[in-house]
Amino acid sequence: GFLLQKVVEDKRIQATQYDLKLKNYTITFAAQDKEKATKALIFYPGGRVQYTAYAPLMHELAKNNFVCILVHRPRGG
Repeated sequence: GFLLQKVVEDKRIQATQYDLKLKNYTITFAAQDKEKATKALIFYPGGRVQYTAYAPLMHELAKNNFVCILVHRPRGG
């Protein structure tokens, strides 16, 4: 969506989306200079919020030397 598009436009952060299997998506956020990454976070959101709503938070963490993996959990899964 719109939020994810705005986050991806930041050239300092690389956002990569993977389709692991049948609509089970993950998005990885990392600084372009991966040598600076000192921490990692796998974020597995719950509730009924679209998982891309957390993209701005993952983006901010990536700017602070985190590698963030945002995992999509299909409804009922």
